[in-house]
Amino acid sequence: MRPLVETPARVPNADLIFVLAGLEARKAFGLRLLNRQLAPRILLSVGRFEIRKLPRLSLPAPINLLEIAATIPPVLRHYFVWFEGGEALAERIPVGRFGTWMEIESLARWLQERKDIHTVLVVSSAHHLARIRICCRALLAPRVNVLLVPLPQEVAPEESRSRKEMLAEWLKIPVYCVLSGINRMKGGARGRPLA
Repeated sequence: MRPLVETPARVPNADLIFVLAGLEARKAFGLRLLNRQLAPRILLSVGRFEIRKLPRLSLPAPINLLEIAATIPPVLRHYFVWFEGGEALAERIPVGRFGTWMEIESLARWLQERKDIHTVLVVSSAHHLARIRICCRALLAPRVNVLLVPLPQEVAPEESRSRKEMLAEWLKIPVYCVLSGINRMKGGARGRPLA
């Protein structure tokens, strides 16, 4: 298993950039990677509280996610927004108790329909990557090579976490390990080791 990418300068090319829901800075950084042409497409995971903020970003194509989400109850509003070749598409994804797990499970389903995507740069906050690694190993098909890309500290200095928040993050890891084990017992897809 190769280590995590530490700096944007070391990020290799891929077929897709996937950015998990959360900080606006994550999406802005993912879009910077797209602008550097590190992948031909980007998939943004957009949670209910991010929908109104999406237009603030320098998106590669116009999309009115607020209008798309208007008929959906707020608690069910979570979307994948895909940009490729000057086009934008939005797809609602399930909302669940374990948000990161649901996002990667939805990514796995999304990738099943796109067999031409073999390498994915997964962008999130550095403290979040341990859980993402567990989810990707448990849920993504072996044909998908994943490289975890942490949000650089200089991009989101406000993201420094309190001890309480960091402890909460680390307490989630055993829960996700249990989810991974349950998934294996159910015969779920077990991906190859992450890049």
